[in-house]
Parts: sequence; structure tokens; C-alpha cells
Amino acid sequence: MVPEQSDNASFPFLAGGGEMGQLTRHYDWSNTSLGHPDRWPLSLRTLVHMMLSSRFPMLIFWGPDLITFYNDAFRPSLGNDGKHPSSLGQRGEESWAESWPVIGPMIRGIMGGGDAVWFEDQKLPIYREGQMGYAYWTYSFSPLADDAGAVSGVLVTCTETTQAVESRQQLAVSEERFSRLIEQAPVAMALFSGPRFVISLANEQVLDYWGRTREEVINKPLFDALPEAAGQGFEELLTGVYTTGKRFVANELKVMLERNGQLEPTYIDFVYEPFYESDGVISGVLVISTEITDQVLTRRQVEANEQLLDAMIQRSPLGVAVFRGANNLIERANPALSQLWNHSAEEVTGWPLLEAAPQLAGQGFDRQLEAVRETGQPFIGREQPVRLVRNGQLKELFFDYVYEPLPNPDGSIDRVMVVANEVTEQRLARQQIEQSQQRLLASFEDAPVGIALISGKELIFQMANPFYGRLAGRPPHELVGKPLLTALPELAGQGFDELLRQVMSTGESYRNHEVPVVVRHGDRLETIYIDHTYHPQRDSTGQITHVLVVVVDMTQHVHTRRAVEASETRLRSVIASAPAAMGLFMGRDLVVELPNQAFIDIVGKGPDIVGKPLREVMPELLTENQPFLQILDTVYTSGQMFQSFGSQVKIVRNGVMTDNFYNITYTPLRDEQGRVFAILDIAIDVTEQIKAQQDLQQSEARYRQLSADLEQQVQARTQQLQALVGDLRRSNENLQQFAYVASHDLQEPLRKIQSFGDILKPQYADGLGEGVNFLERMQAAASRMSTLIKDLLSFSRISTQQEDQAQVSLTAVVQEVLLDLEMVIDETKAQVTIDPLPTVAGDTSQLGQLFSNLFSNALKFRRPDATPQIRIRCERVVAAALPPAIQPTRTADVYFCIEVADNGIGFDARYADRIFQVFQRLHSKGEFAGTGIGLAICQKVAANHGGTITATSQPGQGATFSLYLPA
Repeated sequence: MVPEQSDNASFPFLAGGGEMGQLTRHYDWSNTSLGHPDRWPLSLRTLVHMMLSSRFPMLIFWGPDLITFYNDAFRPSLGNDGKHPSSLGQRGEESWAESWPVIGPMIRGIMGGGDAVWFEDQKLPIYREGQMGYAYWTYSFSPLADDAGAVSGVLVTCTETTQAVESRQQLAVSEERFSRLIEQAPVAMALFSGPRFVISLANEQVLDYWGRTREEVINKPLFDALPEAAGQGFEELLTGVYTTGKRFVANELKVMLERNGQLEPTYIDFVYEPFYESDGVISGVLVISTEITDQVLTRRQVEANEQLLDAMIQRSPLGVAVFRGANNLIERANPALSQLWNHSAEEVTGWPLLEAAPQLAGQGFDRQLEAVRETGQPFIGREQPVRLVRNGQLKELFFDYVYEPLPNPDGSIDRVMVVANEVTEQRLARQQIEQSQQRLLASFEDAPVGIALISGKELIFQMANPFYGRLAGRPPHELVGKPLLTALPELAGQGFDELLRQVMSTGESYRNHEVPVVVRHGDRLETIYIDHTYHPQRDSTGQITHVLVVVVDMTQHVHTRRAVEASETRLRSVIASAPAAMGLFMGRDLVVELPNQAFIDIVGKGPDIVGKPLREVMPELLTENQPFLQILDTVYTSGQMFQSFGSQVKIVRNGVMTDNFYNITYTPLRDEQGRVFAILDIAIDVTEQIKAQQDLQQSEARYRQLSADLEQQVQARTQQLQALVGDLRRSNENLQQFAYVASHDLQEPLRKIQSFGDILKPQYADGLGEGVNFLERMQAAASRMSTLIKDLLSFSRISTQQEDQAQVSLTAVVQEVLLDLEMVIDETKAQVTIDPLPTVAGDTSQLGQLFSNLFSNALKFRRPDATPQIRIRCERVVAAALPPAIQPTRTADVYFCIEVADNGIGFDARYADRIFQVFQRLHSKGEFAGTGIGLAICQKVAANHGGTITATSQPGQGATFSLYLPA
């Protein structure tokens, strides 16, 4: 609780500061170790004034007791039912007890002369909204010096980053997906207008395909701009689409185009779509095409390579298979993979995957394969756990594997290739690994893009999508039809209206990146960062009619750039250090062909090793008397595969001899006559695993000791919690005893005062004279005291007694309350309208008190010039749609929102939170009777039932109380 108020308004350094400035001015600081503000050092006064004036979240711990100050910007972090306002003036160790084990040592270190500290995205426990929880913070602790220069306090600046931390990985995946789709899109588009097919629009892709510049084709008839296209049948196709309105689709169509000064054949997939105006008249033809010349010309080469690929697959030590259809029929599988299923490759061909390996059921691989077929995107698993039967026992093994979609010629996908490499030993040696990459969940349509259409000199919104509305802090219907600066007045002076008018006047698009924008979200201004594009839109006459606005929210990009860049660095490091290096040694001279980057890196001689014999590429194999050239010759002449594990290899890299360890496989490849023509080399670097084994043994002893220490700490904490439970039980018993005393011993003297007053007044009125007035005032005060005690008892019982809950009809509860208030309703001629109300789990008595207080207030605070009207409405609200300020005490999927609205005198909206506090009144006792406890009881009843209650109002316009209860 906040200590008794004291008036410190005379101190200039406490002026302003909003709510926290007012609380600080009226706080009784004499009860703290800091004493009255007139004793505060100049340094503390300056720091408090700076903090209260700042709009950045700040908190100060000062003095040996670390007394707490904070400003309005910091206050939302404390929630509505937690630390605020009790933290003000409280010792830091008491105010932040749940986080003190983490932050306390750092603060004490700074107070002892240590340096400032800074942490990003730190997870800390916090008590707010009536419950213990966790939140992520980016914060810093900095030393504060007193007048003598000694450290006497700590400045805390922080920003809550919970939402950013939880969504960061999903955002990174979405960004990667978005970038890949944009970069790989092979779509060319153009618009041909009128019967002569005048080229009115053409994007860069189609211009590249035609080999023309924009100036050479725009606003020219198609066959004038591209005369070589005449006579190839396109005139008839375009005319057919233009006259009939039927689209035309062609695949792999051969088109002769002029390139490099001569006609060359090209191949395209394309669609001719009729382009309709708003009145339904066809005004042109839209063409969407993709050049596939390279695909067509390389198809034969691909087919020729399939035989070599099949030979490599069958002889590869990596597991390779191809699955087809929804049942994942095994179309082919090499021995390395089929042996994992305890079958031969010939046996499993044609089997469904789960028949060949039933132990894979329930491990999610069928769902992964289905996703690859549906999305066309490969799935990469790093060190994934797989349960397989090995040596007669079901064991958990770990694999790196890839699911690669194999598209059919028509683009459909029903086959998926898997390449798997067992990495169980590496997994067990390292102990800690990164989690496998998530599948791409976002699609291009899910990208966070806001779109709006603005027209006219007044820049009126013609359209805005929901995401644009979220960025602007308004729903789209509040924007459409309004000028820009009317709908979004906070944009005035930020230059966006001038840019839009510039685009409309010049016809040139405008783009900018990571632009800061101040927008209003709710009741406060926030700065977000955007990438935005303004693109002029023209009508058929070429006049600019609209500006298309495309906005991408880059706020998280700006805030998380360092983390993203660090993540990209780590990803590049993982790719560069991939353990599997592959290359082909052709002929008995072992000429190096097709080395991958990992192989080039291992050899350490650069990319120019292709086409050279291995003995020239790596002369150290001879000079250091290493056996590998002889082993390769034996493999080539005998046709027998060679494998070794953990072999030491000496390699000269950049002029320096290095020693590393590899798992090596030499697999002979045979031609159609069965003769060996090449050797497939696969090498996996296991140096780290071999060296890590000793480190693992040393760390095992440390882990055992740590486990024992943690067990002792858990036991000690359990004892502390048991002691706290005992204290809480005794506190409840004392509170119940006080309620009994208040109910009997305090009410009895008041009843005697009222009774004796009733006796004195008629019998001694003449003798008392003017004393009768004092007697009446005494009786009135006793009556108010009795009412106050009753209300306090009601509040106490609701706070401490949790009745067994049952299904309660709110309709029945409201009808009972209206029956109790029937006389008042008749006297005031009030009109009450009740919509159908639900049945909820709760306590009938407490819910009756809640509605009785709400109805009584509506009747009490009525306007003298209007008939009282009370309206009760109810609607269901899903949890995701709750306003941010609504924080029920119990989590549910759906809530009932029950509104009690009246047409009374209303109140100022800034007092919406204050009216729910005990003894808080907005009017004097002379204006309206009451104790200031009724709405506090309403709030407590709502919290007891897992919900919450809020109020909205304006003076003279009535009030609406919104009760949220779990459905």
C-alpha cells in the first residue's frame, strides 16, 4: 500500500510528471530512510526531476535501502494489479522480491563501485495483473552519484521486449520465405490495350525477355515494337481472347525472338487473360509469361545425367530413397538406407514407408513428407531423433536428412527424395545442439504488408487493408473516405502528405526504407519504422488518379538487426563447416572432378583443382608417406569399397601442414559394362568429436556436483514456502476475527447512539434548544458510520471468502436485484432494458452484490432533467480480440462481455481506474450519499470469478460498465 499522503507540491523539482509526479508529490517520504524532500541532496532532486520529465521508461533506486522512484513511462510495465502504486517509496528488495535474486547482486555491485551493466532480452519473473509471470526486458543499470561524488543510487532504463523475443524466429522464417519468393519469381507481365494491342504496361522481366528497353515498346502496337513476333500465330490468339473473353494458356511454346542481332528460338509458358474495365468491357489482354528456354534445352542433359546419378545413389554411403504418393511408396532406395530398416533395397521397392519401417509410425515423418509435396519446399532436418530397430532393440538415433521435392513436368509434386546421414556419434559427443530448422510456415500472402489507395488533392483514403489499419492504429473503416491528415492527424509535419502530392504531380514512384513514423496507438504516440512505396496509378488516358501505398512494418527489423545479423553469421558458419565433403576421382590417375565446396575447403588449394590428378593436387599424400593413394588404387583395381573412421590426414593448407581426423568412404563407380571408371570420395570431419570426448568426461563430474547443489537449494526453498503458507493461514484467521469484532463490537455502540438519540429527541427537544440540530447530525454520522462498517465487512468477506461455485443464471440474478430495487425504480420512473444473459460458474450472492451496486449507482447518479435509462447487453468475445487493457484473472478461450449502461451524469474518463479503489469518491457527501466502496466490491467480485471490470464515460453522457467473465 502507498503510505499516508503528504503535500510536497511546493518543491519545484517535483512539478509535472503526470500520474507519478502527483503520487510522488503526495507521498509521505518522512516514513522512509530518505526523509522529507527538503532534506534530499541536490543530486537526488535533479535526478528525480529528470526522471519525472522523461518520456523514456526510467526507475531510480536511491540510498542504502534502495528506495524506489519511477515515472509514467515506466508505470505500464508494472501492470494494473501488481506493483503499482505500492512500489513507489518501497525498498527495492521488497518491491522487486521475485526478481531480486537476479538483479539484486548486480545492483549491489554497482552500489559498491562496480561498472554499469546492460542486458538484452533478459527473462525475469514479475508480479503484475494480480499474478506471477515472466517477461523479457532489455535494460541497463547505471551508477548515480550524490553531491559528494559517491555512488548513492542506481538508474534503471528498460524496454519490455516479450513480444519481440517470442516472434523473432517466426519473423526470421517469414522474411526468408518472402525474400526467396521474390528473388526466384520467374514471372514476366505486360498489358496490351485495344484491338491493335498497344503495349501500355511491361515489367522488367518481360522487357528482358523481349530484349527491348521501355522506351522502345511502351505505347506502341505489339507487332510494331516486336516485328519478329508477327506471323507466328500470336495475332489470332490475342484477337480471340480480346473478342471472346476466353483466356488462353500455352506451355513450352516456341517463339522466335531477335537476340544478339539474329533470330533465336525461345520457349515460354504463358497465359493470355482478357482485361476488363469497371463497366465490364474488355479493353485489352494481360499476358503473364515465364521463359523456360534453359529448362527445355537442358532436359536432355538432365536425362543423360540420371544414369550417373542413379549409380552414385546406389553406391553412396549416405541413405537415399524416393517416395511417391500419399502412402509414401518406396520407388527406389539404396542399400545404405534400406539396411536401416533391416531389409534389402530390392525387398522394400514398392512398399509403403511404414510397412518397410513400422517403427517410424507416430514420429511425424509422414506429415513432413506430405508438407513437402503440398508446398513444394524442401525440408532439412539437422540431428533429428529417429527411433529405429538396431540389433533387435528399438533405439533413438540421430540423422541429418533432407526431403527434396521432385516436380513432375506439369509442376505437380507426388515424389520426394530423401538423403539421410546418421550423426548419432556426433550428437552424443557434443551434448548440445541447435534445434532443427522449422519448416517454412509462412507464404507470400502472409507477408506483413500494408496496402492503401489514396486519391485527389485532399489525399483521401479509397481503400486500406487490415494490416495497414493495424499499423495506423485505426480499423480500415475509420480511414476510408477521409483525407490523410484528418484520419491520421499525427502525420502532420512528418512529410508524407508532401511526398504523396509529389508522386501525383510528377508521376514518379517513391521508395524509402526504414522510415520512422510517429502514429497513435490507443491513447499514446508510438514510433514505428516502415519500408514504403508510393506508386502512381493512371487511367486509360494516362492521367494519374490514385497513389498505391505499400507499407512493410520494419520495426522489428530495426530493433532486432543485430540479432538477425548475428544469426546469419552463425548460419553461414554452419554451412561452411558442413561435415560431408564429396568429389569424384576419374580414371586410375584419379583426376579430380565435381568437388563440392566442402571438399575444396578440406584440400585447401582453391577452386582450380578440377581436372588435375589427385597426386598433383595433394603432393603431401606422397611426401608424408600417407596410404591414401595406394588405397584408392586398390579400390579402383579391385572394385571393393573402402571405409575408415577417424583416420588422420595430413594436408598442406596455405603452406602449413595440418593434422585432422575424418570418416572416409571410397566407393567405386561402374559403367554399363561393369568396369570401374571413377571413385566417389566422401569425407566427414570428425576432429571436433574426437577431441571433445576427453572434455565430456571432465565435464561429467562437474554436472554431478551441480545437481547435488541444486537439490539442496530446492529443499531450502520448499521449507521457506511452507513457512509462508503458515503465515498466510494465520493472516486469514486474524482477518476473520476482525470481521467478527467489526460485525458485533463496533456496531453495538453505534446502535446505542442511534437508540439513545431517538429517545432524547422527542423527550428533551424543548430543553435541548439548538442542541437538537447537533443531536440530528450525531445520529446521521452514526448512520453513515454503520453503513461504512457494513460495506467494509462486505468487501472483506468478498476478499477472503471464496464460496463453492455453481452454475448461476445471470438473468435470475438481475431479476432478483431489480425486485429489491423496485421501490427506487418506481420513484425515479427508471426504464430498464435487459438483453438475454448467460449462465456462468460463480457465486449467486457475490454476483448479486455486483449488479446491485451497478444498478444503485445508475439510479443514484441520474440527471435531474432526464428519465433514468439502464440497458444491459451481453456478447461473446474471443480471448484474442480482448483489448490490451483488459486483463482477466483467469485465462479462457472465450469471455462474456456484459455491459451495464446508463444515461446519468457520467464522469471524467481520467478517473476510470480511480473509481474502483476503496473510499474513492468523485462527489461530496452533500451531493450524493455513499461510502466509496461499492465499485471496489464490484472489481473484487469480478476478479473472484476469473474476470475483470472496466468503465467508460464522459461528463453528462452517462457511464458504461463492462464486466468480462469466462464463458
